[in-house]
Amino acid sequence: VMLAPIFSIHPAMGSEIITAAFVVVVIGGLGSFWGVVVAAIIVGLVKGLVVAFGYPQFSEAAMYLLMLLVLLVRPRGLFGERIQRFE
Repeated sequence: VMLAPIFSIHPAMGSEIITAAFVVVVIGGLGSFWGVVVAAIIVGLVKGLVVAFGYPQFSEAAMYLLMLLVLLVRPRGLFGERIQRFE
């Protein structure tokens, strides 16, 4: 809203940032602040390395592949905790 006088706006503005934030939260573990911090560093490094090796078109795919690998190994994320059931 504040950018409207300067730039043109559209409904999909910021979708790249939102999807990256979603991936970082899922990798770090829902409800874990330090997990999100570590996951943000890891995702940033992975995306940077993919671009540095000359494949910038695969940087988004590398982020999703990293999320897939983490969820296969640790379904609750890197620092996610098991939720106790109350019975």
